[in-house]
Amino acid sequence: MPYRPQSFPGFKWDVRVDVLTGADVLIVHCHRCGRTYRVAPHHLYARFPPFTSILDLEQRWMRCRGCGARGEGVLTWHVQQAFPPVREIGG
Repeated sequence: MPYRPQSFPGFKWDVRVDVLTGADVLIVHCHRCGRTYRVAPHHLYARFPPFTSILDLEQRWMRCRGCGARGEGVLTWHVQQAFPPVREIGG
């Protein structure tokens, strides 16, 4: 299913685990080695309390599996939301 950038009202540090829905995906990019990871929300639900900030996860938990980089400035993230394909009306 295609994804589109999700805009959350407020600031980046306000995004918490409980804000993410099943249609969202957390995109994490490592600037050191160039790898990009997609993290489904159910992985975050199972591991962290709902009030945990995604920004806090970036600083303490996120680590690139390829090069081992971690921390602010090396890893960046954003949320994308799945949307259904557009159907044409008519014939």
